[in-house]
Amino acid sequence: KLLPGHWLSIGPDKKISTPTSYWQINSNHSDVLCSELAGADDAFLVDYLHCSLKSAVTSQMVSDVPIGAFLSGGVDSSLVVSLMQAQSKRPIKTFAIGFNEKNFNEAPFAKRVARHLGTEHTELYLTGLDALEIVPNLSRIYDEPFADSSQIPTIFLARLARESVKVTLTGDGGDELFSGYGRYKTMPYLWNLITLLPFALRKSMADFSSTHKESLAAVFKYLPSLMTQQINSRRLQRLRNGITSSSFLECYIRHLCQFESDNKLILGDVPNVIASSDRNSDENFSKQMRRWDFDQYLPDDILVKVDRATMNFGLEARAPILDHRVIELAFALPDHVLIRNAQSKWILRCILEKYLPKAMIDRPKAGFSAPIGDWLRGPLFEWASSLLDPQRIRRQGLLSEEEVTKIWQQHLNGNCDWSTQLWHILMLQDWLDTVNIIDKSP
Repeated sequence: KLLPGHWLSIGPDKKISTPTSYWQINSNHSDVLCSELAGADDAFLVDYLHCSLKSAVTSQMVSDVPIGAFLSGGVDSSLVVSLMQAQSKRPIKTFAIGFNEKNFNEAPFAKRVARHLGTEHTELYLTGLDALEIVPNLSRIYDEPFADSSQIPTIFLARLARESVKVTLTGDGGDELFSGYGRYKTMPYLWNLITLLPFALRKSMADFSSTHKESLAAVFKYLPSLMTQQINSRRLQRLRNGITSSSFLECYIRHLCQFESDNKLILGDVPNVIASSDRNSDENFSKQMRRWDFDQYLPDDILVKVDRATMNFGLEARAPILDHRVIELAFALPDHVLIRNAQSKWILRCILEKYLPKAMIDRPKAGFSAPIGDWLRGPLFEWASSLLDPQRIRRQGLLSEEEVTKIWQQHLNGNCDWSTQLWHILMLQDWLDTVNIIDKSP
């Protein structure tokens, strides 16, 4: 893969040049911009970013083919669509995906935004049976063991949009640049609490939690719902992963890991992503998190997910928030305009209030995800069971059949929600089958 911000050339003799970096976010220009913005008041910063985003959207709306936009009803996509519609003489075509499962359904919010802005809106509701239609093709579409379950609705969204347009704008990048994820608020607070405890005590707590994790999971299952929302088995796992860290960034990276830091799932040695990090520890907590996600999560997950899904249908996706000028500005902004009064993306919300009523903006972040946990117990059960067959796992020799079977049974029994972890395993298994790397014969 060509790294972000790099180029290479291929000559007539098919000789490939060494990849060369042409842009980085830690460029001198960003440092100069940071100095220029120091001491600027809120109104100036809001207007500055507003103009930058408007310019980025304008330039990416240039097209000689029909153009539209993905609309989830969240801050980022709503802002992009608002800027598009404000400079368009005709209704912008917008597209959204919905689910019958209420906790995952953002379609009503998208519909409300579309109605207020006057876009030509189209929505599609997905079921587990719809997912069953596409899962056999995921490895072909992504050409790697790509494991973000929101790839399913993204594929259907791309297919829906391609019926009407050939180019679509997205809101990708808003969370990473403007502190949109909940972890940006909680992780510094958690790390400050962790470092109050002696390392030996932290190690003992992690060992106890790991040894008794199934018992603790069972206990939390029966706690009052409010408490369960705050502390559950998934959050306990993340706490175990990070509590023995030696630095904030290490704690953050471990927090993002989907498996236990000492998990026995993978047979053989596993590359240490923590040791390979060379992030500057002099940066404040906010920039360390955002830069890590910008360098890792954004190009290796979010952008891969959207690019492969859209290209599968010949649809071009553009992300105006990732215009290099917007990126440089985002990393030069002071933290107090990113998160304020526990509200994420404060500065983007200020801009969006120029286009939408505040009531449409102030709602909890939902994220673009699918009800994979329920689908794996229902419509996707047979497909998943075949891929997770113990004999197949044993024959491949990559994963522990005991560990795979254990978390699969725990998920089916409803004792734990291992949908994210299982999806990683399933995508690996499906990809191995697709490329025939390992013989599937008995």
